[in-house]
Amino acid sequence: MRNRLLMLIIPAAVAAATFTAFTVASASSAPKWYVGGSELKTTETIGGLAEPSDLTVAGVSTKCEHSYYVAKILNSGELGKGEVTNLPLYECSANANCTLAKLEPTKLPWKLHTVYEESKPYLVIEGVAIATEYTGSSCAIKGKAEVTGSIGGLVENSTHKTVFSAASAQATGASLKVGTATVEFTGSYTVEAVGPEHAGQTVEAR
Repeated sequence: MRNRLLMLIIPAAVAAATFTAFTVASASSAPKWYVGGSELKTTETIGGLAEPSDLTVAGVSTKCEHSYYVAKILNSGELGKGEVTNLPLYECSANANCTLAKLEPTKLPWKLHTVYEESKPYLVIEGVAIATEYTGSSCAIKGKAEVTGSIGGLVENSTHKTVFSAASAQATGASLKVGTATVEFTGSYTVEAVGPEHAGQTVEAR
């Protein structure tokens, strides 16, 4: 009788523990924004610099020596959200016999949100649109085009940076395209509050 009772109790306990773990994981399925070590309760403006960033399509690399973004962030329920409002690009040039004539972010603001992938915090930016134009008689991407889609970056709270790479795009399911061609975006951006209330304070997603 005792053995039969244990056989009934143990599976039930395991099932309860599994359900509890799933519930906890679901409740914290996305990181929230923290500014200066405290959970963000209002809307904050953040900004950051990348030196450099790179956009690659069809073997042509376009490198910007400096790029600076400005975004507004907030917490909504259990989700960190926001939007990129500005992304100026400086000292940009292309290789592979291509001359860059235009590289301009358009259709701003771009929506953003946080997500956990394999227990790591990521930032996903959607609705990305960048107008491009290249010249050069042997340039593989000569002419005007538009880069569209989404980008995903790993939020490194320890270094206060968001790192965009092929790995982070794959982890978040983010994708940039020019027509049917895949575009790879890389860059490591610093992250800090730039609004008047928290200017200079650290920003984390956790």
